[in-house]
Formats: sequence, C-alpha cells, structure tokens
Amino acid sequence: MDYIFGTEYLDGIEVEVVKTRGTKPMRELEGFVSVERHYSDNIITDSFRVVKKLREREDAQGKVYIWYAIDHHYRDMDKFTPQIGATEQLITDTEISLIEHEQQLTELEIADMEQQQAITDNEIAIMELQEAIINK
Repeated sequence: MDYIFGTEYLDGIEVEVVKTRGTKPMRELEGFVSVERHYSDNIITDSFRVVKKLREREDAQGKVYIWYAIDHHYRDMDKFTPQIGATEQLITDTEISLIEHEQQLTELEIADMEQQQAITDNEIAIMELQEAIINK
C-alpha cells in the first residue's frame, strides 16, 4: 500500500490528509498508525492519528484510493540504519573475498610444495644414479 501525505480544505479549514493507494481487499486505517517505508539510503517512518475516513474511489485498473483526515503527524527519517546494512554487506563481501584469496594462496602454496618435492625427488634420483655409476 502506498501513502501520500498532503493537505486539503474541509469545511473551510485546512487539514492534513493521507491518501492510501492499493488493491482490494485493502485494510482501512483507524486510530494511531505508524507506516515505515524503506529506501536505499533511508527509512522513513510516518506516525499519525486517523481522525476520519473522507472518501474512497476505485480507478479503471482496480486501484483503490482512500483519503483520511489525520492529525498528530510526525515523520522520522533514519539515514543510519541503511548505512549499517550497506557496511555489513561490504564487510561480508570483503570476508568472502579474503577467504577466496586465502584459498587461492593455499592452492598455490600446495602446488609450489609439490614442485619442490618433485625437484627433490629428481635430485635424489640423480644422486642415486651418480652413486651407482661410481660404485660400478
């Protein structure tokens, strides 16, 4: 459900309103309401009290619009929490990259040790051949 905040005149008095947009069945608002919307760089929380339902409309595509008069509206914008999530994801990605790098290094070290062992084996074989030639 989408929430659009604004004002309109009711009986000559400007009041704050929220228009909700959604599809049927749509939950009607009453009492104190808190709405949290998440964006990539922040989280917006609107808290308000529904005074009364003003009207309801449905468009040709089946979208339902309900207008409410509200008061005690308070908006909080949290720019910190999304940054924590982004930072945690960066840390996780870095840890995965380090593990992959360590695994590649380990594989290179194993290959190097195998190569050193092959050289040592060849040197031993050469020494054994030389000894066999000398002892003949």
